[in-house]
Amino acid sequence: MNKRSNAADKAIRRRRRSKTLRVLAVEQPPDYEISENELDELDPYITDTELADWYKDFQRRQGASSQELFEEDGIFMSVILGDMQHKIYEGIYEATKDNPLFAIEAFVVAHHLNLYPPRWVLEWLYDAFAKYLASPNEEDLAKLLKAKRGKGKTPIKKESRKLQIETIAMNQILALNFRGIAIEKAAAIVEEQLTARGIEVQSADVLAERFTKRGWGAIARSLKQAINENSDQKSKSDV
Repeated sequence: MNKRSNAADKAIRRRRRSKTLRVLAVEQPPDYEISENELDELDPYITDTELADWYKDFQRRQGASSQELFEEDGIFMSVILGDMQHKIYEGIYEATKDNPLFAIEAFVVAHHLNLYPPRWVLEWLYDAFAKYLASPNEEDLAKLLKAKRGKGKTPIKKESRKLQIETIAMNQILALNFRGIAIEKAAAIVEEQLTARGIEVQSADVLAERFTKRGWGAIARSLKQAINENSDQKSKSDV
């Protein structure tokens, strides 16, 4: 399952130099028999330092107009976007606070990539399952999962569709920003591309403002901070 042995070796070496780090995601164990030697080589943890190194490599490959897509790209992007889904679920868009569709999407994407679901998704499941088991009567599990709403409330899918176009635009701006393109310029590119496809979208100015104010820009900033901290640690270790 794990094709990241080289990345694992690098991650282990980084951890020996690093005093502290944060585990962002964990790969699921193999579902087949494996030798002890192979098991020793597996490194299931995705950390903030590893994510920072991937981000630098991703930028380098994008700058060279590389069309090669590594397995790590999908895994690490899912970690980043899973964090974004958490922010949406927590209410950066007031209308979609507690909309479980974002938790469901994060669960499906993580499992598809052989990752454990993010902790906040497991907390969402735990809360509903614990209440279901503790209830004296058979409560509606869909309602406990917040997937079913009362009369007069917007259904979760209809609510999420309102954000679908904007979310697509934000993802594209994020991808361009990864390549080193400024947010304002990336927003203008995305507006032009979507408009050319006949998709009605907010102006570039509005997109850039929402990218910054609604949490998307924070992801890029946290990555850059992690990169700087990782570089500082490496510099000190080389002295």
